Amino acid sequence: MSSIPKVITFDDGWERINRQGLSKLVEYLETGEIKNFSKKETTELYTIIYNMCVQRGQSNCAAQLYINYGGFIRSYLAEKVLHQLQNSNGEEILTEMIRLWDNHLVMLRWLKKFFMYLERYHTHQNSLASLKEVGYSAFKMTIFDVVKDRLREAILEQIKLNREDEINSTAEMRIDPQTLKKVINIFVEMKEDRSTYGEDFEVQFIDASKLYFREISRVWMDQNFPEYIKNAEKTKLLEQERVRLYLHTSTEDSLMKAFQREVLSERQNALLEKESGIKSLLANKKTEDLARMFRLFSCSEDILKPVADAFRQYVARVGTKSVEDRSEAIRSQAVKDSVHDPTFIKGIIELHDEYKTMVNECFNRHALFERSLKTAFESFFNVTIGRYTTAELLSTFSDCILRKNAEKLSDEEIEDKIDKIVDLFSHLTDKDLFASSYRTKLAQRLLYEKSASDDAERTMITKLKSKCGAHFTKKLEGMISDLNIASDGRREYLSWMNENKQDNLNVEFTPTVLSSGYWPDSNSFNVQLPAEMERC
Repeated sequence: MSSIPKVITFDDGWERINRQGLSKLVEYLETGEIKNFSKKETTELYTIIYNMCVQRGQSNCAAQLYINYGGFIRSYLAEKVLHQLQNSNGEEILTEMIRLWDNHLVMLRWLKKFFMYLERYHTHQNSLASLKEVGYSAFKMTIFDVVKDRLREAILEQIKLNREDEINSTAEMRIDPQTLKKVINIFVEMKEDRSTYGEDFEVQFIDASKLYFREISRVWMDQNFPEYIKNAEKTKLLEQERVRLYLHTSTEDSLMKAFQREVLSERQNALLEKESGIKSLLANKKTEDLARMFRLFSCSEDILKPVADAFRQYVARVGTKSVEDRSEAIRSQAVKDSVHDPTFIKGIIELHDEYKTMVNECFNRHALFERSLKTAFESFFNVTIGRYTTAELLSTFSDCILRKNAEKLSDEEIEDKIDKIVDLFSHLTDKDLFASSYRTKLAQRLLYEKSASDDAERTMITKLKSKCGAHFTKKLEGMISDLNIASDGRREYLSWMNENKQDNLNVEFTPTVLSSGYWPDSNSFNVQLPAEMERC
């Protein structure tokens, strides 16, 4: 007959747990010599607690063990740990807090092994806080809440010193970033939702950062604009690195918003209006500084929009001056008022190339700057210069590029010119006037066989179609189609002539049938055929 297990009273069981486990653990922590319990010792403690939890009725000690578990941790922290932090400040309190927190985690790991069955059986079945949560809560209430203000002040002071070192380009930080990371992580660990970190550290850190950004940007305002944005970019990168090194990742958004407000938004108008500001950068083609400026201000469209507006105003002013200079030259007869003079359109293309390159390379093709470039060109390009509109000038320039005997260009160069023409075309408001003029000149090139390249003609039409749709290029495509059909008809005619031996007419006849709806209007007249053709 099996023997009945002896009932363990709570007092007896707790005394054994304390003697064989808890007191030894405290001793290890106090001496700093963290030792491992043997497998035998761990098993004996687990067995004692297991037996106390599975006893039936009033002999079951699980509830009391759970209470005493939390009580033991709180008593230990209050009696053995708290006094070690009472007189600590500055860097000392940071390093001491790390040591004590690490000891606390060691204690919780061993307690978890001893009380493993209590965790599985009692806490889960009764929906109680886990043993880990009890341990964390005890540390927060007994230690952390008492010293958190001193901890925060010590961290903020170290960050202030680090920032001073960064300004002075000191090679090494005065305190190891890992020290700050470990202490800040304690703020995070005190609550799963990180509310302790947010309320007890992050808010104060952001406030301190605002003051720092405000003061340092005030000093930078005495510098020229390129130096200001260099310093601002350097500081932004350092602050992002600070988050990576020892702050919680959730802080970066708030920190960058503080940076943007104090360093960029609040200073923006004065910065852009500086003599060395954006107008100077654009005029002197300081592409590196323009790209740096964009990287800084692109953090927010609200901040970026005034920069894009300044770009638009500058481009519009430069373009307007080009138009005024051309008009004045025509009025003073310094240049001839000729629609075939490509000088003006070439100059506008160069201007567009320059600022489009800036948009692509310095401003990362941002939509705000693409719109600014388009608006700027639309403001000055849609004018009449002398006797001709810009639509007529652009159409004639296109004819020069696509016509035989024009400037000798390779296929690649012609396509590049076409791209630039279509770019300018997109800024025209009177696209129908361009289409009418272009259609007339295309007809002349096609009928008199003056096109430099059929492929170039098709490329131009395709690009216009991509800008304005199929309806815009329908007539142009119809003209090309008519010529293709006419070419096929001529081949059939010549083939018939050869087959029927009609080679004695002494006349060369090449009919071209055109669709009246596609081609420009022309005056009709009666044709008197030669006698040779009459005989046909």
